Amino acid sequence: MRNQFDILIIEDEPVIVNVTRKVLLREGFRIDEAFDAEDALKKLQINNYKLILTDLMLPRISGIDIIEKVQQTNPEIPIIIMTGYAMFENAMKCFKAGAFDFIPKPFDIDELSGVVYRAMRHAELMREIILHEKQFQPVNEGRLGGYGTGKYYYLGLHSWADIVQDGVTVLGLGETFPARMGEIQRVEFPALNTFIWQGNLCVKIIAHKHLVHSVWAPLSGKVVEINHELEKNPNLMNTEPYQNGWLIKIIPTNLESELENLILHGFEGANPKNYYKKTPR
Repeated sequence: MRNQFDILIIEDEPVIVNVTRKVLLREGFRIDEAFDAEDALKKLQINNYKLILTDLMLPRISGIDIIEKVQQTNPEIPIIIMTGYAMFENAMKCFKAGAFDFIPKPFDIDELSGVVYRAMRHAELMREIILHEKQFQPVNEGRLGGYGTGKYYYLGLHSWADIVQDGVTVLGLGETFPARMGEIQRVEFPALNTFIWQGNLCVKIIAHKHLVHSVWAPLSGKVVEINHELEKNPNLMNTEPYQNGWLIKIIPTNLESELENLILHGFEGANPKNYYKKTPR
């Protein structure tokens, strides 16, 4: 019989392991750990996990390799990458490989707890869909404000960009945020006329239990408008993320080259069910 755990931590720095374990044990999670990728892959063969939290730079086998191997055998397990290296390049690699999210080191307690909370909620929803063969209902029903192209460029399933009139691009939350954060308390926007960069922090959301949820920008550009409706009703991000719950508008820079790092989906948007096929265990 397989041992049951909530989270597998894969990290070769004992200090990071100890801090991460301490935070997550306090949240009531059952924790297992591996100090290298080889040990982690062995443990995945004999134990069950709901979530994997792995360092990007591991000896011999990287965190990206972990994602690719787990996608082949356990695609329903969300994987969060921890990295202390350049965010842009790593964000693109992580999301293209199939990571749920990534968290830069050093991270604070609320940031770590936030991404883990959201990933566990996502895993629970996806398991229910697969177990009961339910049809996935995408949250992005209806075009953004009625003027979008209907084509969403996704950074994994994390965030999206919709290129609209006059070169303005709208940015919003992908499928791994709505209904996964709990009740939202407030949102922290970048200042108008400042620049954001692809793969770097775009918006910060404070939600259930004061947990922090970082949104990484799918494109670079100058911020020209923020959605003030979210200041009055932040839960629009949970209920209407592709309509009234959009985040910010930018004038993109390097649009053509940066779109190559994203995944294009049509009007129906990305479907997480396609990422979590039934596989023999």
